[in-house]
Amino acid sequence: MEALNIMLSFDRKWVCLWEVILW
Repeated sequence: MEALNIMLSFDRKWVCLWEVILW
């Protein structure tokens, strides 16, 4: 369950990164 939480936070970081790149 904790691993899933880590994956979700990591995915959010990637989404933010992509938003910055595509912005």
